Amino acid sequence: FFLQYFCELAPECDIWTQAQQAINKDRELQHKNFLKQRVAKLTHPSHSEREKYEGQLASLIDANRKQCDELKECHQKHAALQHFISQKDDEMVKRENKVSAEYETMKKNLTSELDTSKSLNAINTIKINHLEAQLKNLEETSGLKYEKLHKEHTAAISRNNYLEVQVKSLEKKIDELAKQIQEQKKLMEKISNLSSKNEKLEEIINDLKTKIPQSNVSTPNVQKMSSSSKSPDLTSPIDRFGGRMSGSNSNSKLPAKSRRAWDEQSSSYKLAFANENKTISKVRTQEMSDYNSAAIAVDPVESFTVQVSRLRGNRDGMLMIGFCKKDTFKVEGFNYNTSGWYLNLPGCTLYSPEQAMDHFETGVRFEDDCNCLLTFSFDRNKKEISINFDRKETILAFGNVQWTGALYPAVDFYDSATTVTLMDESFTDL
Repeated sequence: FFLQYFCELAPECDIWTQAQQAINKDRELQHKNFLKQRVAKLTHPSHSEREKYEGQLASLIDANRKQCDELKECHQKHAALQHFISQKDDEMVKRENKVSAEYETMKKNLTSELDTSKSLNAINTIKINHLEAQLKNLEETSGLKYEKLHKEHTAAISRNNYLEVQVKSLEKKIDELAKQIQEQKKLMEKISNLSSKNEKLEEIINDLKTKIPQSNVSTPNVQKMSSSSKSPDLTSPIDRFGGRMSGSNSNSKLPAKSRRAWDEQSSSYKLAFANENKTISKVRTQEMSDYNSAAIAVDPVESFTVQVSRLRGNRDGMLMIGFCKKDTFKVEGFNYNTSGWYLNLPGCTLYSPEQAMDHFETGVRFEDDCNCLLTFSFDRNKKEISINFDRKETILAFGNVQWTGALYPAVDFYDSATTVTLMDESFTDL
């Protein structure tokens, strides 16, 4: 090892090369001796080693026989698989031929259909171009007519609504006049009865005057009796009747008016109240604009008037105003699609739980959309809600209102650009 180390360090030296050659010769001799010993053992083995080798050979022969048998079985299986595969290949070839034939027929049919469809498309494009030209001409000619008809239709609707309201008011007046006529008939009957009684009393008095002898003692008594009989029977009933008629106008009392104010306790904390809680507006906050602030009135009414004021030059100022049910009123807003019947401003569209997603266009436009006066009225007998705009135009907003409980004025604010004032008297009161 020492010599090998130095040979590697200094391979140029002759001494070291000679030493390395000697080491290599020694290794070759050792290898030859080892091979001789191995060959001697193999050529002249011992008895135990020979039995051992014979047993190993027998086991190897048995293993080789088993492998040969397995190889034969595998060969047979391989032959069967090849036969099966050849059959399948034949079937696949037949199928491919069939499919290719069907494909060719389908291709021919499709090409023919494509040709026909191309010709039809060309014809249809010509027809479509012709129809588009006709439509353009119709649109140009009918555009003005449609606008004119739309304006006439909206005007007719507003007139019809106004006439319906006027007819309803006239019907109410006719009913009141009919009641007054019936009352007057009853009064005339009473007066005729009283006059007949009065005539009978006068006849009785005249008979008494003729029958009773004229004397100084009895005359005062007759005069007293006649005066006492005349005063209660002739004059008193008429006087009492006239007094009742005159007193009915002076002493009749109107029903107590509801307190026209917004309920601060039952309304949203995002609202500002003023003018004895008659005027409200939404407080400006950092939150996004939404229908998240609602107010409800103190007392229920069947008619109320509000003044809506919007900042001039502001495009916002949306709100919902109308009647609501107090048991389902929500302070956080969105009452227009869950509780009550509302008008949206400034768009003048109608909303209710029945038509929350499909609102109704009223077609009303204000002369001054920054300052308007609205009157809401609920007719329980006819189950209708009407709205008056600026005390000029009245529309029937909602029909078939199936509600028998109390209704309260309510507002849903969208942003802070609008103020709403609840007036002391409604349009119907005036």
